[in-house]
Amino acid sequence: MADARATVVQKMPEQDYFLSELLGSRVMLKGKRIGKLQDLIIVDRGKLAEVTHLFVVRPFGYPPLLVPWDKLLFMEVGEFVIDIDKPEKYEGSPEGHILLRDQILDKKVLDMEDREVE
Repeated sequence: MADARATVVQKMPEQDYFLSELLGSRVMLKGKRIGKLQDLIIVDRGKLAEVTHLFVVRPFGYPPLLVPWDKLLFMEVGEFVIDIDKPEKYEGSPEGHILLRDQILDKKVLDMEDREVE
């Protein structure tokens, strides 16, 4: 199943997204809404950061989920479709991770010469 999942994500056309458009999108699992996208977790890879996980908040007091990027089947503005077997396996806190919205968005960015980047 992992190979099929990777193929689906790889076949999605390359597209640019604004983070502000993606945040709050519903997250679907097997046709049911299980939460909404709160943030994206990234890893610094030099000049380009890589998204590694989705940070999904859930209703009714359920713990949030940290869903690996490779579990993503489909995405568009307003909806993310994931494929995980048991959500409980992915419950966790984003503590210690780099959150794109919380730690990067709307922050001043400096280039290598300490000049502000627009």
